[in-house]
Amino acid sequence: MFVRNILPTINNIHSCSVDPLIRTGFAYVRLAPQHARIEKELQSLHQSGLAFFRSGSEYKKQWAFNEKKMEGYADREEGGNPQTIKQFFFRPQNPLGPFKKDVEKIAAIHNVFHDEIALPLLSRIFSEANLAEHYPEISEKTFPSFAFSYYPERIERDGPEPLKAHKDFDMITVLWITKPGLEMFYDKAWHRADPKPGYVAVNLGNTLELMTNKKTTSVLHRVRLLSEERLSFGVFVGPGGPIKDFTSNRVIHASYNAYLSTQFNSLYEEPESAPEDKCLRP
Repeated sequence: MFVRNILPTINNIHSCSVDPLIRTGFAYVRLAPQHARIEKELQSLHQSGLAFFRSGSEYKKQWAFNEKKMEGYADREEGGNPQTIKQFFFRPQNPLGPFKKDVEKIAAIHNVFHDEIALPLLSRIFSEANLAEHYPEISEKTFPSFAFSYYPERIERDGPEPLKAHKDFDMITVLWITKPGLEMFYDKAWHRADPKPGYVAVNLGNTLELMTNKKTTSVLHRVRLLSEERLSFGVFVGPGGPIKDFTSNRVIHASYNAYLSTQFNSLYEEPESAPEDKCLRP
């Protein structure tokens, strides 16, 4: 079924309504003219990421994922399915292993994605959710993670198949995508979230939904694997302190790190209820 892509677009963080993002859990957000300074860094880091994921398995295992620190290289198999997602996580202020050489590029991207996109959006979201007085508490200290997600080239059989659908565990994710495959579940159907030149993809996650008592939407999404390799990367922003339901000022999780460690595995190992597999195309 082919219809117009109805996923929302935010052209100006400071003046456009963020209500469509709150309701959908996803939006394209335009990079402002002053953000053009990171275009070369984005392209260069994309190449660095591809070089790492294309390298041999023994080399990559040097940075095997550390669940205590929540950083490193993770190679996830989706049960017995040959579809595979490979990821690499680290703190933006302290790039790990093969990405140490890219520290200046990562800092520049983090400053835009975290400081100039994620935090202003969160400020607007808390305001529109009538929780503005609580925004300073979560903005004073955040827990950002820089993450690469790599989907290897695969041989087509009966057409492209999706990886298992999941929701992000953080408050907000700012993602750089260069190839199609990403899909969002909205209004009882799957919608393609293909790359949009000059824009980043923004997802809202489970932690923000908990903090706002479901006044925001944690969007269910997946990647439909295509016949060519695909790499995306971005900044996942969680709170630096406990997770509270700010509508009642009740602590839900004493530590974001503890919540993160449980969510990291469960989102990918426990099956999601599968919505009707109807994808609406732009």
